[in-house]
Amino acid sequence: MLWVSLRVITGQEGPYRTLEDSILGKDPGIIHYPSLSTYTFVTMRANKKLYIEAIEKQLQKYRQLKRSDYTDCSKSPSSPENCFFDVDELGNFTHDGTFGFDQNKPFILLRMNKVYGWKPRKLYTDSNELPEEMPESLKSFIKKEDPQKRNMIWFSCSEETTEGSYLKDVHYWPRPGYPAYFFPFMGKEKHIIPIIAAQFESNKGGVSMKIECRTWAKDMETKTDFFIHFR
Repeated sequence: MLWVSLRVITGQEGPYRTLEDSILGKDPGIIHYPSLSTYTFVTMRANKKLYIEAIEKQLQKYRQLKRSDYTDCSKSPSSPENCFFDVDELGNFTHDGTFGFDQNKPFILLRMNKVYGWKPRKLYTDSNELPEEMPESLKSFIKKEDPQKRNMIWFSCSEETTEGSYLKDVHYWPRPGYPAYFFPFMGKEKHIIPIIAAQFESNKGGVSMKIECRTWAKDMETKTDFFIHFR
């Protein structure tokens, strides 16, 4: 006969193992919707309906939030779980219904996953300290940004290629980064993790490209990649 003994530990807030000791590790990863593996192609025809439904499902979670239950932390500092993310800041595409797939300019949603207790500590807030390898477009955005609004985990996407790039442009909503005031995540049910909507444009049809998206902070580096096929 097999006996299983369960020991219940009470009085402890949060998971037993966190950050470096946890399965997820010390830094949060990047999740993208539609949920695409490294070897999955986003095609404009096949499975388009599934991709649209995946994005709509995620947006609906944010639409159900009540602004009155939260605080606009960009104006009034509060604890991270009280900070509100306004999904309408993602732009008109949230009401489009096709999310750019019909126009061959697909949107993909990206967010950082929840790692208990993690928060960024060393951010790129000084435009004179930006790393050389950071994309010029992101550097330009940061330099133009109000210094009071630079407390961000910056974000960029680019094409991985050894030849000429077919990626014409990437647009980000509401901006190319995640406000640091949303972190740390401490397990509160109401805690919102912000999302970025990235729209991709190709300068040539009938091509496939590998896209790499990554965060920018002095004390972390998180990447994710996927393929997009343009008809």
